[in-house]
Amino acid sequence: MYIKKYLLEACYDDHSRKLLQILSGYSAEDRYYALIRKKQPDGAVGLPDNIEAYKERRHAREELVAEKIADHKRKLQHAREQEELDRQHRERAFEEKYAQLEGFAEQKSRHKEFFHEQEKRHRAEIQEQSTDHKLQDLQVKQYGIQMTAQLKSDIAWKVAKEKKEQESRVREAKLEAQRDLH
Repeated sequence: MYIKKYLLEACYDDHSRKLLQILSGYSAEDRYYALIRKKQPDGAVGLPDNIEAYKERRHAREELVAEKIADHKRKLQHAREQEELDRQHRERAFEEKYAQLEGFAEQKSRHKEFFHEQEKRHRAEIQEQSTDHKLQDLQVKQYGIQMTAQLKSDIAWKVAKEKKEQESRVREAKLEAQRDLH
């Protein structure tokens, strides 16, 4: 009863006790509850069936809502955890890709350096071959010049020899002609 719950707690005296005895004597039922759509107070007693049914449905709805809220919180937590795992996975993948790209860049740099050295060696070989070729050409020309000089010398020697031989024959012929004249 509202009287029992609130009024008597405020001033519990002889009058209050007598009032409660009178109400009990007339078989007054202990009732304390709110309207049907309102939340029932703590210590609610003597609820009518429709309010009791509504209270149970409301309690069931509140439990369902609480369960849905808890489920939603679990899903949000799971989504946050999954998002964190995905972020970590993406970060690892990015770091691996970055490391791979750095490796490629380093490898490319080494290849570039290697090919640059190869090119320098190739140019040096070409230069050396060119120099060797030029030297061979010079040697061939020098040999040609020497051979030409030798040939000229041989021809000059032969010409000189033939000239001497002819002079010698001419002298002999003159001598023979003079011997025949004498």
